[in-house]
Amino acid sequence: MPRLLRRTLLALTLLLLLGLIVLPLLVRFTDGTISSPDRILLGYDEEAERFQVFEWKHYDLGGVDGPYVVGDSVFTVDAAGVLHRERLPADTLAGPLLVRVDNAARDSFAVALRAEHPIGPAVIAMPDTLLAVSDIEGNFDAFVGLLQAHAVVDAAFDWTFGTNHLVLLGDFMDRGINVTATLWLIYRLEQQARDAGGQVHFILGNHEALNVQGRYGYAAPKYVRAAQEIGAGGVRSRERRADFRRLFAEDTELGRWLRAHHAVARIGPVLFAHAGLAPDLVEANLSIDAINALVRAHLDDPDLYDAPGDNLKAHLVMSRTGPLWYRGLVRRYKQYYPRITPEALTRVLDHYEAEAIVVGHTVVDAVSSDFDGRVLRIDVKHGAERRSPATQGLLFLDGAPHRIDATGAVVPL
Repeated sequence: MPRLLRRTLLALTLLLLLGLIVLPLLVRFTDGTISSPDRILLGYDEEAERFQVFEWKHYDLGGVDGPYVVGDSVFTVDAAGVLHRERLPADTLAGPLLVRVDNAARDSFAVALRAEHPIGPAVIAMPDTLLAVSDIEGNFDAFVGLLQAHAVVDAAFDWTFGTNHLVLLGDFMDRGINVTATLWLIYRLEQQARDAGGQVHFILGNHEALNVQGRYGYAAPKYVRAAQEIGAGGVRSRERRADFRRLFAEDTELGRWLRAHHAVARIGPVLFAHAGLAPDLVEANLSIDAINALVRAHLDDPDLYDAPGDNLKAHLVMSRTGPLWYRGLVRRYKQYYPRITPEALTRVLDHYEAEAIVVGHTVVDAVSSDFDGRVLRIDVKHGAERRSPATQGLLFLDGAPHRIDATGAVVPL
């Protein structure tokens, strides 16, 4: 055997032996765990004092959650991590449900369920004042801090924005631990805004689609566990996905509500889409209403992302080129698509009769503009505390865009 090959094999053997010794020690004496979304490949259970090798993950409820209105049942999780199930009262539409927030302030508020969720127009006039924020990801404190700092809601989380509009640009789900509380607050604000002559526009993002499809890889563990207890309690990937789909299925209140929203809206001369609009959609001659209809019709279908099947237009809308996933308005993304050119952006804006587009989805350092103000980017890393300058949004005053933050600052773009 040649000397170089012997040395290579010896080095590989030593590395393997070293890994077999070092990795268990790191896992044992640190908080490290080698895992996939479903399995612990190598870990250590401190309570049972044993190593875990290729085991299915166990999830805990861990904190108040709910309510989940599923069929004729209401599920809630208390502070002790216990799931409770009650029959939905016949007069629920007359009496509100209590929502508790899993935060240090132990916030709570009441929500009155609605009998119907009508789908409003996706093209409307621009109001005098419009505030937009995106990618809250279950961060209730950041969300209400920004809204309170700009008089959208008061200390009791009631609408105080009058006839103005609030645009929520997707990805309010996943990662954080107050997803359901955040969704219920939006649900409540929608009705309060209508009563005052204002409007809340909740725009669907890719993480709303992932949750509806049962893809729980980005969800906090407490939500996976809640889905298991509400559902069939499966532990394998397919079973867990089926359980997770139950949280936002069509027979749930939040599921019905989510399916009544748009993926694209045009307010005055400004487009709003969570990720953006690709030139491919223009080439397919898809209108705003057609895009929204395709998203609602196929929101439950995870297969369209990778394969068109017999519906190429649905694939365009639900895959990387669609309004839930496209990143080309902000930057080049891997090998999937280049950054859009100014000429292609002009074609997109002209096709949808707009002067600018507001997008989230792709993180930037600060709310900012690009392409001479024709692309407004609002996905930032929001702060953890309620009044953080890191929590930012976009404010249109008489049509002019401004960067705002949760301290109350307003800066023209």
